[in-house]
Amino acid sequence: ASYYSSPVLLLNGIYGTNYTTTFTEQMGPVSIVNTSSFFLVDRDVSNEYVIKVTIHGGVEQPGQEILSVSNVPAGIDASYDNGTNTLTLTTVNGPQPISLFATVLSTITYVNTADEITGLYRTVEFDVDDPDMDIVIAFTTILLVMVDDPA
Repeated sequence: ASYYSSPVLLLNGIYGTNYTTTFTEQMGPVSIVNTSSFFLVDRDVSNEYVIKVTIHGGVEQPGQEILSVSNVPAGIDASYDNGTNTLTLTTVNGPQPISLFATVLSTITYVNTADEITGLYRTVEFDVDDPDMDIVIAFTTILLVMVDDPA
C-alpha cells in the first residue's frame, strides 16, 4: 500500500511555521525565511511539486515589489509574475527531490524599490502543492520601515 504525507514547511525552522522580518526602505533585499533553520521536507522524497509564494497587503505599483531566488538548479523552473506578485517554482522534466526546492527557497528574498513605501507590512504566503496531498501554507510577515528622504 502507498503512503502519502503532506510536506512539512517551517519558515522559521525549530521556532515555528511562520516567520517575521523587517525591510527598511532604500535598503537591499531581505531574506523572508530564517536561513539558519529553514525546513522543507516530504516523506515522498521526489514529486512534481508546485510552490507559489505571493505578496499580499497593499502592494505597490507592479514591478516595485519583487520576490527572487538564486541558485535554481536544472529540474526546477522559477518565474515571477509582477501582475500577481507571485513567485512560482515548478518541477520540469519529471519528479524532483524536495531537497532541491528547499535549497532554492532558502535563498528567497524580498525587495521594495518604491520611492515612498505605502503601508506598515506585507504578508507573504507560501503554498506548497504536493500532488498527492493538500497544499501546505505558511506565512512571512514583512514589517516595513520608511525612511525620510533628505530635503
